Amino acid sequence: MANTCWNLFSFYGNEKVVAQVKKWQEALDSAKPTEDDKYCMGAIRTVFYPDAESGEEIYYGSKWVHQDKEALGPDENQLGFQSAWSSPNDLQEHLTLLMHKLDRSVLVENSYNIEDGSMGFVYTAIDSDGNICIEIAHADLNLDDFDDREDADADQQERLNEWQEDTVIDLITKVPNIELNVKTYMPYLEIDWDRFKE
Repeated sequence: MANTCWNLFSFYGNEKVVAQVKKWQEALDSAKPTEDDKYCMGAIRTVFYPDAESGEEIYYGSKWVHQDKEALGPDENQLGFQSAWSSPNDLQEHLTLLMHKLDRSVLVENSYNIEDGSMGFVYTAIDSDGNICIEIAHADLNLDDFDDREDADADQQERLNEWQEDTVIDLITKVPNIELNVKTYMPYLEIDWDRFKE
C-alpha cells in the first residue's frame, strides 16, 4: 500500500487568483463519491483538466491524487490534497500555468508531509520566457542518529527551514517578479534582500 502524502497548496497572487481558488474549492466540494470512485479522484481531472479528451492519460506527478477534505483549516488561497508516495508536482505545475494567466507574478507553494515521516516544500512560478520553474526542499526524518523522537523532529525541522530559504532564494533568482509575493506572504523567511539589488 502506498505511503500517503498530505499536500497543502498555497496560491500567492492577486484577487483573481484567490477567486479562482474559491471556484476550484467549490467544484471539488460538490463532487459526490461513487462506488467506483469513493475518494472523488475523478474530480481532479474534471475540475483542473476540463479540456482533456476522454481516455486521455493525465500524469499528476504521483500515482493518484484526491482532495483532502480533512486538511487543517485551509485559507481562502489554499487547497488540500492527498497523493500517493510523493507530492503531485506535475499537478502543481499545471495549476501554476493556469494561475499565471490571471497573475503573471503568481507563486505556488506546496507544503507536504509523507507518511514515512519526510516533509518538504515545492515552489513553482513562471519566468519571463513562460517556462515553469520548480524548486524543492525535502527533509527525511532521521531516527537512526537520535534516541529521542522529539530531537529527530527538531533536527528535521531545522534542516527543512534552512533548505526552504535556500529554495525560495533560488526561485527568486530565476523569477525575480515573485519577490513582492515572497515578502508579503512569507515574511518569516530570513532572506537578505540586498543580494537581489543591482
